[in-house]
Amino acid sequence: MVDSETIATVNTKCFFCGGSRHLRAKCPAKDCMCHSCGKNGHFSKVCRSRNTPITKTKVKTSPSHKIKRQSCKYCSCIKDSTHLTSLIATSSVPGLTKSTVHISVNGVNLKALIDTGSGESYISSNIPREYDWSVTRSKHKISMASSQLSSVTRGHTFASLKYKGEVYNQFKLSLLDELCTDVVLGLDFLALHKELIIPFNGGRPAFHVCSLNAVKVEAPQLFANLSPDCRPIATKSRRYSFQDTQFIKAEVEKLIRNGIIEPSKSPWRAQVLVTTNERHKKRMVVDYSQTINRFTYLDAYPMPRVDEMVEKISRYEIFSTLDLESAYHQIPIQQSEKKYTAFEACGKLYQFCRIPFGVTNGVACFQKTIDTIIEKEKLSDTFAYVDNVTICGTDVDSHNKNLLHFQKVALEYGITFNESKSVFATKKITNGNILAYLATEPRQSITKIPCKIFKI
Repeated sequence: MVDSETIATVNTKCFFCGGSRHLRAKCPAKDCMCHSCGKNGHFSKVCRSRNTPITKTKVKTSPSHKIKRQSCKYCSCIKDSTHLTSLIATSSVPGLTKSTVHISVNGVNLKALIDTGSGESYISSNIPREYDWSVTRSKHKISMASSQLSSVTRGHTFASLKYKGEVYNQFKLSLLDELCTDVVLGLDFLALHKELIIPFNGGRPAFHVCSLNAVKVEAPQLFANLSPDCRPIATKSRRYSFQDTQFIKAEVEKLIRNGIIEPSKSPWRAQVLVTTNERHKKRMVVDYSQTINRFTYLDAYPMPRVDEMVEKISRYEIFSTLDLESAYHQIPIQQSEKKYTAFEACGKLYQFCRIPFGVTNGVACFQKTIDTIIEKEKLSDTFAYVDNVTICGTDVDSHNKNLLHFQKVALEYGITFNESKSVFATKKITNGNILAYLATEPRQSITKIPCKIFKI
């Protein structure tokens, strides 16, 4: 027989969270998922199933699916810490079926979780070992969604991925123990595509994520010096072809979605133009020549001398060139100056929240902002010319140190890069070259590019 004192002692603990006894509705574990068994409603520390062995399914593949690849001596240690939002567990996590797809990796059918919060892609470490795939030794620290949780990769492999007929050859997958699924496809995979669409079939309208955030800096003065006779001008509306009208409509929707423009009540009104480059790609630009540019004095902030910059860069051994995506559109402008950027499109009036292309002092303001960040954060061996940033090093170690420092600062400020136009850890700047120059064989040769000079 148990006395009342003993009963009181037994009942002071909550079965679901392990804390002091309370109402179930107020339990902190009520809506949480257990990391041990994958079920909802309790914490793993009180899980009664945590000692239950987990069975693993084995899949066979032929040796012909093996891929051999040597490790890159320049890129093996560029990143010492990446991020992963997926929970670490040994069983499939319920509720993630909408973002889980079936893919083929080296001919093996596996489940892959689409994870927009993961910087890289991962594969459960037991899979490459089971099928004897070539694995390159490497070790990187992975930070989870909670900063108190972390893990370490067990190397990486280059595999052939296939999904719905699309093939991704030599794709890097880092090995990680106890993934919640076979494969996690992160931003390095997702960035290969124009957009990601996952139908959840919810009742509310589609939720669009802003892909180009404003850099976390004080908004510069874009129109600091205006002439005394400055007055609002509303230019005459223009007619466009059906194709151009549809293109303008799509561009405006994209700019609104990314928070770059907003509806306006300004007395100013510029008109948009549709231009085509040499690759026949259309681009929407705003013609400010008849509005605010008429009254704007030139900002005398000096631009870097290209020849001097190239001469400095050529003294280094290893380079990384990063291209800022829609560079001007990452820098915010002051609330009081937005009215000057107003333009007409599709029968409505809009104004910019970020620096627009085409204003007189857009280049100077942008260059000044980037230079300020580099100086304030003491970024070594880093050179910026408008939207092109070059990080250098006299050797691999110094280059990686400088690049990591820059990446950390860029993450803190919210700077977005175009990875498809960026090149990392190279001895020759072939992409993202500095205007009409090409740096090759450091300390030996600086070559001018005739075609670039002609275009300038």
